[in-house]
Amino acid sequence: MKVAVAGTFQRFHRAHEILLGVAASRPGKLLVGVTTTEFAQKFKPYRVRPYEERAERVREFLRGLKEDFEIIPLEDRYGPAVADPDIRVLVVSPETYRVGKEINALRRAAGLRPMELVRIPLILEEGGLPLSSRMLEWGLVDREGRRLRPVRVAVASDNPVKVRSVRRAFSRFLKGVEVELLERPVDTGIPPEPVGEEVMAGALLRAAKALGDVDYSVGPEAGLVRLAGSDLWVDVQVTAIADRIGYVTLGSSPGFEYPRAVTIKALKGKEVGSIMKEKLGYEVSRAEGAIGFYSMGLMDRVEFSEKSVLMALVPRISAQEYFPWRRLNSVLKRIKGPATIAKT
Repeated sequence: MKVAVAGTFQRFHRAHEILLGVAASRPGKLLVGVTTTEFAQKFKPYRVRPYEERAERVREFLRGLKEDFEIIPLEDRYGPAVADPDIRVLVVSPETYRVGKEINALRRAAGLRPMELVRIPLILEEGGLPLSSRMLEWGLVDREGRRLRPVRVAVASDNPVKVRSVRRAFSRFLKGVEVELLERPVDTGIPPEPVGEEVMAGALLRAAKALGDVDYSVGPEAGLVRLAGSDLWVDVQVTAIADRIGYVTLGSSPGFEYPRAVTIKALKGKEVGSIMKEKLGYEVSRAEGAIGFYSMGLMDRVEFSEKSVLMALVPRISAQEYFPWRRLNSVLKRIKGPATIAKT
């Protein structure tokens, strides 16, 4: 019986040690596929180190763990696991679990017994992103996942309320980790008072446009959405949080109803702030917002916005349960409404 595991092992780190350690603990001969330089370079965003250098580092680590192992070059996505009936176990990371399922589907189609897939836990670095060789290549973390640079977060707005809400939410998410906050207002092509699907589209486009060279970008977008099965429109903030790996998570604030006269005008495209100024004869402060006014101070706009950011962080806070997160590019392709014509 054989146990298989595979990887590129570009910069050897703690997640690699756990992956190989779990594989080495299983009974049977251990088969380790190390991607060839030519194959890995097709999908890696950095210069891949020579095959023998990477294979030797794996060999050094395994010598102290297991005697019966073999390292082989991996020249394609699946390697020998597709056709070798003696491979009974495949140890995978959360990122490669899907590949393991693909291999088992091919084995079933060929009349072979599917392998047992052993999935290791998701290993995160201090900034909340999956620990990977690319993070080391970028100089962001060390091999243990400790931060070498502050976590950079771009807010796709210069609205002080939204900036403050993001700062508060991330300070709770990344306790004890230095966070550098940047203001990056963007133009999404979304109307000033978005309605329906434009709200989520605006949040996604904001996050996508503000991402650039930061670890996270936060796209907050507030507007009116209709509750399913009713004629009730509520004001919510949807927040999209994208990251430098290419994932995105989403969340929303609680929703509240405007007075009917305000809703009617807002659905026609008029900004709520202008509507309230006409009605009251003065401008409601940004910090208070409509939620502060209508709740008579029980909740202000910063708290309202912060809840939306925190809800978008939930899949990252409980990453073991939610990973893999949605891919930003895939989600962007599915958004509807006027925002689809905006260029990201």
